[in-house]
Amino acid sequence: LLLIMRSALLLFFSFFVFCSTRAAVNNPETVHFNTENPTGKLRFTTVVDGITREYYVHIPSSYTGNIAVPMVFMLHGTSGDGEKFYDSKGWKELADEENFIAVFPSSMRYKINDFDEGFKTTTKWNTTPDTNWEFQPGEKGQDDIKFLRKVIVEIQGKFNIDASRIYLNGFSNGGQMAAKCSIEMSDVLAAVAENASSFFLDT
Repeated sequence: LLLIMRSALLLFFSFFVFCSTRAAVNNPETVHFNTENPTGKLRFTTVVDGITREYYVHIPSSYTGNIAVPMVFMLHGTSGDGEKFYDSKGWKELADEENFIAVFPSSMRYKINDFDEGFKTTTKWNTTPDTNWEFQPGEKGQDDIKFLRKVIVEIQGKFNIDASRIYLNGFSNGGQMAAKCSIEMSDVLAAVAENASSFFLDT
């Protein structure tokens, strides 16, 4: 009986260790705090106004944490998300070459009225009021400025960031959001690039 109890206890302990290890591997934040120098692709989530938001981070292979490095945001366009931009646009490779941390946030998915394409559901940064699209009745645009500011604070808490070299770049709808950030986040951003987009808010 004692042998059976010992075997059962050993089996339970092994299962617990296995589950704990799996949880650590599947949770990038857990990996970060249990790995001395994490590099590569990490996914984080945060809660803003009760809504769970996600962002991807690329840590260059040369990052050690010993010196402060720049941080560069990349904002995707309509129908995109942070992971698609991470995988396809070449910024992670540039981050490895130039030793900066690249950040790829995801916007929210909304039901919108696109003035050219009509009613549809897609991802958008909240750049309203806009002359190209509007939210469908009942949809509420989230505060993306608040989200991006929180991302900055969280990444500064995890990595050694040079606060004087935080940059933001955006494409298409992400470019519209970049222009909005240049006004509403000028206290924390060193420079902003707006690509393939227009901006309509009164400055």
